[in-house]
Parts: sequence; structure tokens; C-alpha cells
Amino acid sequence: MPSKSLRNHLRRENINRINSSDITIISLKILLRNRVMLEICHSRYTVKTYQKNYIIKL
Repeated sequence: MPSKSLRNHLRRENINRINSSDITIISLKILLRNRVMLEICHSRYTVKTYQKNYIIKL
């Protein structure tokens, strides 16, 4: 599960860029709520679940 500080950082620092990306803020909140794990990879967050990988472009 992403740490609280990471979730806050995503909301605070990247909300404008997320808003203009392919995945909406609502989708991001759902992904975070579902306790996916985030890994930072070269200015992108790779969201990994048990069976699927999602790329959130920031």
C-alpha cells in the first residue's frame, strides 16, 4: 500500500499534470484506494497489481 506521504505528494505536486493525462484523477484515487503499489520509474509511476500493470503518465 502506498504510504500516506506518497499519496499526499501525488495529490499536491502532480494533480495538474494528472488531470491532463490519459488517466483521470478519479481513476488514480480508485487505484490508490484499491491498495495498488506505486514504483517511481523515470518521472512516471508504474502501478502494479497482481495481474495487470498500469502506467500513469505525469
